[in-house]
Amino acid sequence: MEVLALLILGAAFGLIVIFGAPYLPTHQRQLKLALDLADLKPDQLLLDLGAGDGRLLKAAAQRGWRATGYELNPFLVLWCWLSLRRYRSQTNTIWRDFLRTSWPADTTAVYIFGSRPVMRRLAIKLMVWPTPLRLVSYGFELPGHKHEIKSGGFFVYDLKPKTPKDQKHHFKS
Repeated sequence: MEVLALLILGAAFGLIVIFGAPYLPTHQRQLKLALDLADLKPDQLLLDLGAGDGRLLKAAAQRGWRATGYELNPFLVLWCWLSLRRYRSQTNTIWRDFLRTSWPADTTAVYIFGSRPVMRRLAIKLMVWPTPLRLVSYGFELPGHKHEIKSGGFFVYDLKPKTPKDQKHHFKS
């Protein structure tokens, strides 16, 4: 029974690497800096791509922001659901691949602690994002974009929607 439980936990945490980045918690000091760099106003929406244990969602809610996290590991989704019950009106954790789902239209900022392959896939998804968006990435740059700020391992991008002319040029063969 214990072996089966260990196999299930190992699969939940280990196999996630195939689809995304492994679970690595953001330290408190980095968390504060990430949120400072996101620079949102009360009630604006922050997405956490790879929500892990939900500590960023909680910190965002404590600042008066709304926060939605996407997470592939079902155990971490359950952990978030339990640990964020006090902030349920401001936070939401979704068990889904953030690259394969639609994001809320009122998203203002995105936080990610990803990997190079994930950042490449994210850059493709963001090509068609329709509204201005602030991206705060820890550790990895967004391919094809120049960051506005680099601070403490974070890269900050203020992304603007592509005009039809820009999109046409970008997809030209």
